[in-house]
This record gives sequence, C-alpha cells and structure tokens, in this order.
Amino acid sequence: MSQMSNPYTALQRDDIILERKVSVMAIVALVVALVGLVACIIPGVAGLGALLGVASLVIISQSDGRVSGRGIAIASIVIGLMVTIFQISLAVGVRQAMSQANTAFFAPMGSIMADAEKKDLAKIQTMFTKPAADRLTQEHVNAFADAVHGELGAFKGVPDGMVPLIRAYLEVGPLMEQFQRGSNDVIPVPVEFEKGIALLAVQTDQTGRNRPGTGVQVPLINAKIITKSGKGFLLYPGTDAAADPTDPSNPFPPRPPVPKPTTEATPDTPDASPAPASETPAEPTEEPQSP
Repeated sequence: MSQMSNPYTALQRDDIILERKVSVMAIVALVVALVGLVACIIPGVAGLGALLGVASLVIISQSDGRVSGRGIAIASIVIGLMVTIFQISLAVGVRQAMSQANTAFFAPMGSIMADAEKKDLAKIQTMFTKPAADRLTQEHVNAFADAVHGELGAFKGVPDGMVPLIRAYLEVGPLMEQFQRGSNDVIPVPVEFEKGIALLAVQTDQTGRNRPGTGVQVPLINAKIITKSGKGFLLYPGTDAAADPTDPSNPFPPRPPVPKPTTEATPDTPDASPAPASETPAEPTEEPQSP
C-alpha cells in the first residue's frame, strides 16, 4: 500500500513565512521625537522619543523578523538625541548668561537699594558717575530711604533666577509702559519689598563714566522707585521745589553737567615764538686804513 501524504506537513515546517508588521512603538517614538523637535522649548519630549526608539529597537530585534521598523526607530533616536543635546546646551548657556547679568547688573542694582535703606551715601556715590555723585547729598538719601520704607517696608532684594525675574517683569509691565514712553536712557529693574513688588528705574548716561572701583558696568546718574499703587520716589529729586516727589509722572531732573577736561601747557612748548631772523644779511663795516 502506497504511503499517503500528510496534509499537515506544510503547517509543521519551520520556514513558514509570516506577514511582517511595522512596530507601532517605533512609529510612536518617531512622532514623539518630531513633536519634541517642533516644540523644542519643552524639555523632555525629545528625550522620551529617543527612549521609545531604543525600546522599539529591542522589540524588533527579538521578534525574529516578524516586526519591522528598524529605520523608523533609529530616526527617532537620532532626532531625540540631537534635540536633547541642543536643549541641554541652551540651558547651560542661559544659566551662564543669567549668572553674568546678575553679577554685572542686577546685584549692583539691589546694592543701591540696600545701601539706600542703610542711608549710606558713600556707597551709593560709588555706583554713580562723578558729576551725579557730587550733586547727591545725605539729605537726598535720607528722604528717599524714609519715603520708600514708609510706603513699601523693608527691602528684600532683586528676584533671583530666570523664572522669578520673568514673573516680576510681567507683574510690573504696566509701570514700565507708564514711564518709558519716549525714553531710551532708563533701565527698569523689578525689586521686592516687604509689602510687595515695585519697579526700580535707573537713569543712565552713556557719555559719563563711573568712579574707579565701582561694580556697575553701566554709568548711572539717578534712580527712581515706582510703586504699584501709583507713587514714585526719586533719589535725586532735583532743585524744583514745586514738583511733587511722589508723583511717578514727574520726569527725571536734568542731567548733571559733565566737566570738560582741562589742558595743561607742556614745559617744552614756548610761550611765544621767536621773531624770524632777517633774510637780508648786514653789510660789513670797513675800517679806515692808516697812511
């Protein structure tokens, strides 16, 4: 009797070719990585896409060829890593820039208010140009410190860090629009007090120069505190006795005159130039000869 063929032999073979499917996780990883690329300001999204790409590569390698999408997973890993490296570099750069700005500008601005609260005229004068420091008196500092303390309480400092500084600028935004119209020589700095936040407006003079040894890189000539309640306090109010020192609409007083450099005469320079010598030579005189 002839041997009959087994109809299930084809199902027992090891080389059965199954339909390959694209890895869903690889597709999700690529989508997340692309979202992180578009919204690169959101940290962590691109890194999540790279992690999902690595996980999908592991699944694809263990599927014995039943799952495809290796190229999609690799693309998600590359995009995710590139965006993550860019975000880390940007964060480090911003942190260094904020540290330099705090050292060169924001910390000295806080020192002005701290010294004013202590009524220390000498330290405040080191922050100003020499003409502006010479016109500032102890009476000006005392009046400014008493008025600010009575309105806002004790001085706490300048907001530290990028996020607190941005929030503070958003809070004092209307005050900035109020006094900065038509003025490009005023730098606004938010400052914190016991009773709330206020705006410190410092007036600069690019033609002047700070005293030697000052920690401020910008030449300053005056300062003004503007409160959220609508009051203003000038460090140097000027000589106009009729002006209300608490009115925030009052402009800064005129700039102090910059002294002109004096030229000294050098000792090598003669006072008067000698008279030019005559070009016609004098005729010699003949002596009479004896006979």
